[in-house]
Amino acid sequence: MGSTDEALLNDYVLTWMAALFELTMYARYLRSSPAKLALLVLPDDGAEHYQKQVQERVLQECQKEWQTILALEEHPVMNNVLKKLCPHTRFRCLREPLTCLEQHSFKMSDDVREMILAWHPKVSHSANVEGVFNGLEDTVKRAMKSNNPSLPNIQCSAIRAVHRKLCQGDASPQGVALAPPDFEGQEIRNIRPNVFKPESFQGSSLFRMEDILKPFGSTSAFYHNKVNLNYLRAFILASEILL
Repeated sequence: MGSTDEALLNDYVLTWMAALFELTMYARYLRSSPAKLALLVLPDDGAEHYQKQVQERVLQECQKEWQTILALEEHPVMNNVLKKLCPHTRFRCLREPLTCLEQHSFKMSDDVREMILAWHPKVSHSANVEGVFNGLEDTVKRAMKSNNPSLPNIQCSAIRAVHRKLCQGDASPQGVALAPPDFEGQEIRNIRPNVFKPESFQGSSLFRMEDILKPFGSTSAFYHNKVNLNYLRAFILASEILL
């Protein structure tokens, strides 16, 4: 094999490994809580036996994950490590469904199903969110000067995008119909105009804006997958080995 063939083979292998890594990172999110809880409420598509097997596996994995989190939180040192490396374990979207599952011995029930559906509504798919954002972005570029709209205009454009992208058809969610009394009353008169001007915020004695994201190493989805979810997966595997 010549040097050129070796270089091409090396590039091919590196590209293949990079693509495999990206697919693994994408799958890591879908195979971690709370995203994988959506598998527990899939509609029956005829493959009932296979679907039950998948649900049983997901329930067992959720139980191991929750037990690992609780075990780490019992030790002060490991609790600090978990808080630093896996801050998403403090998020309500993870703790609330897993707590509900724990209360029902990690078995499916009506309460568990309602809890999961509350966190995974049908209209929250990324395609719907992307469609609404594209509609909002297009409206801002077409109708607003200098691409510098006010907050009320953005809100109106967002409502319009939701109606056009999501509220079309009989099976789609229905928008809220506002009447004239909704825009009048003592409550409306007491709203200060500055609530629609975020740039007018001068700070608060109760909290600092800079401290909200300070505990997090990063807020990107890539960091969440590569660091937070992988560390939690490592903790789960380590607990299985030790036990």
